[in-house]
Amino acid sequence: LPLFGENSHVLFEFPLYQITASLVSEIFRIDPVIAARLTGLAIFQFSAFLLLLLNKKYFDKKNELVLIVFYQFLPFGLFYGHAPLGEFLPVTFMYLAALLSRGRSREKQGAFVVISVLLVTLAFLTKVTSAVALTPLLLLKIVNSPKIERKFVSFRTGVSLAAGIAATVVWNNHADKLKELNSYTE
Repeated sequence: LPLFGENSHVLFEFPLYQITASLVSEIFRIDPVIAARLTGLAIFQFSAFLLLLLNKKYFDKKNELVLIVFYQFLPFGLFYGHAPLGEFLPVTFMYLAALLSRGRSREKQGAFVVISVLLVTLAFLTKVTSAVALTPLLLLKIVNSPKIERKFVSFRTGVSLAAGIAATVVWNNHADKLKELNSYTE
């Protein structure tokens, strides 16, 4: 479906998932619906792997089997894990941002802030509700950290959220202007 212009169906979220699925379709020369489902499934499975890494880093490794079974087979995962929707793309971005640790050098700290800002911004753009719901994951590192590291995590989280919210506002304003071009979404 066209995303922009008079006959478009402008998405509420930034169409990063759709762009990715389209690239998969073109690269592998497969039907767009199959590419969208495979892309969604690959992202879902990658997010499951990241969840296991989060569990290993912050929680009890003994619950890995139960965690992965629930993640894969609860209704949300069953319904949307293979659907041609970008539901797990922002989840993946937020999991990756939560896995970032504080670097020992200033260069690594700066790189982690930049990467976190990028990941959180992409999460907010692709699905703001999922990004907001998973924001507490960014603060997991605070629980058992020294004071200096808590400041870094708080700063990184604050800057990431501010950038994500700002980018979402800009995108929504742009999308609203595009919607005015379509008589159905005016």
